[in-house]
Amino acid sequence: MTDSDLLPIVDAHQHFWDLSLGKHPWLRDEPPPPFRYGDTRALRRSYLPAEYRADTAGYRVVGTVYVETEWDPADPLGETRWAHELARREGLPTAIIAQAWLDRDDIEDVLAAQAACPLVRGVRHKPAAAPSPAVRILFRISCAPRSSPRSSASRLSASCGACADGTSAAARSKCRWAASRRPSISSSRPRNSRA
Repeated sequence: MTDSDLLPIVDAHQHFWDLSLGKHPWLRDEPPPPFRYGDTRALRRSYLPAEYRADTAGYRVVGTVYVETEWDPADPLGETRWAHELARREGLPTAIIAQAWLDRDDIEDVLAAQAACPLVRGVRHKPAAAPSPAVRILFRISCAPRSSPRSSASRLSASCGACADGTSAAARSKCRWAASRRPSISSSRPRNSRA
């Protein structure tokens, strides 16, 4: 079987990191900070395209989507520049989901800068967790716009979580501001269609 006989795969969520850069405190701090997926010690090594290619040998990976890696939150654009340079040198990743903190005062500038990077396809904001699933759902509902529940704007507002950690009214306003500027993917669909 040749490589062209294999099913082409786009890895829709993968990460790279170089721990020598010191940009991932959650992978360096001792003792490891509490993490939603458990002990991070097994991840505490640099993971770059060479390791990824070794792990995916035997598969026909034709593209990858790099998803932000909790790089130093004070420097979200630094992570994007690093991933973009990695792609230029190594051919991976082929797309980026960048870091953006929707509750920060500089969100407009960060989003504009992230959007200027040719590989960026979206952003991810990971807020602090609410104390329970019921509280998280309540906050998501209270943040969601009252219009078209199928619009990408309401999905962004409902899932961005800027309100899920009990942030201020200003942060909730920014969540709605960002959502209002996203084009609706459902605006051209008939009202009764399922998306």
